[in-house]
Amino acid sequence: MDITYKIDDTLLNYRVAAIIRFNNKILIEEKRDAKHLTLPGGRVKLNETSIEALTREIKEETGYDTKYIKSKGVVENFYVSRYTKGKCQEILFIHELEFRDKEAYLKDIIVNQEEKKKAVFRWIDIDELKNKDFKPNCLMKVIEGEDFEYIIDRD
Repeated sequence: MDITYKIDDTLLNYRVAAIIRFNNKILIEEKRDAKHLTLPGGRVKLNETSIEALTREIKEETGYDTKYIKSKGVVENFYVSRYTKGKCQEILFIHELEFRDKEAYLKDIIVNQEEKKKAVFRWIDIDELKNKDFKPNCLMKVIEGEDFEYIIDRD
């Protein structure tokens, strides 16, 4: 069961996101019905750590196993849902991972196994990503920073 709760008029989500690097590029998710890019990840389930959730989500979505490298940050993200137009509060843990199978780094596009016709993963140059609509916007600080980042984002 995903850790997602509706409280009054606000949806609370506990989510995770992965930074997976290849040269000066990172893996991003591109959903066909969205105008913005995101890091790969998903929701944490009850009794699951954020690292367990993230490795599970990446395996489910890409078909590849990953290895945990380090924790990069936590974002408290407040925004309005593009789907429901309702208020959302998200607690987002960001971890750096690497693919165990080096074949994954050679693919230009990895089709999202859970949303085959709706989303793909692709490599994007970090400098190019700065000029894209990337959500949450504050994640560039986490991607580029050396230290663990704690961010409150009211998008």
